[in-house]
Amino acid sequence: MKKHTLSIVLPLLLWSGLSAQVTVQDIITDSVDVFSRQSDRAMKSSNLAMAASLLIPGLGHHYLGKAEPALALISLDVLSVFGAIFCNQHSKGLLTDSRGYAGTYARIVQGREDENYWNMVGEFDDMDSYNEAVRLNRQSGDEITDSRLSWKWDSDYYKDEYRKIRKNSHRFKTAASLCLGAMVLNRLVAFVDIRAKTRYKGVTSTSFHLQPSISPDFSSAGILISKQF
Repeated sequence: MKKHTLSIVLPLLLWSGLSAQVTVQDIITDSVDVFSRQSDRAMKSSNLAMAASLLIPGLGHHYLGKAEPALALISLDVLSVFGAIFCNQHSKGLLTDSRGYAGTYARIVQGREDENYWNMVGEFDDMDSYNEAVRLNRQSGDEITDSRLSWKWDSDYYKDEYRKIRKNSHRFKTAASLCLGAMVLNRLVAFVDIRAKTRYKGVTSTSFHLQPSISPDFSSAGILISKQF
């Protein structure tokens, strides 16, 4: 009677052991798949965030739930866009005003479209003075003989005012170029910041900060970039 009981219990133990082994193996396999899927999702999220940052700086940070840097980057980009538009339009307006000013106080009838001509108008009192300087430099081919292009300033005061208007025009044109550069740089900084925080585990605390910089006389502007660890 005891022999029969032992023979029945032994197969049951073997069967239960095999069943437990299969169950453990299934759990381990499922765990690996879950971690792999999470890693793929994180990679896709970081790639999407970096692509969004190249389109609009701060959009990628907003996608990752980083509200503070997102607001700073988006605000700087908006200011750069409006700054570029305003400075470019104001530069063109001053340039047009300078030509009208020269037409009134230097008695220019027609003028030319090229900037070299309008620069010469600000450098010489009249057309005869310019032609004399050209002949002294043995560049007679550059003489101006068309009477419609002649000019003669009423006084040095008006000539100096004309040059100031043109100088301010060039300053605003430079500022517009700096704003465009700030837009490009803003996208680059946003891209690098997201890449550093999502791709490299050792520098997850690294962050970049942007701060506009303008000279005291408003003749130049730029961006200060600081890196915090």
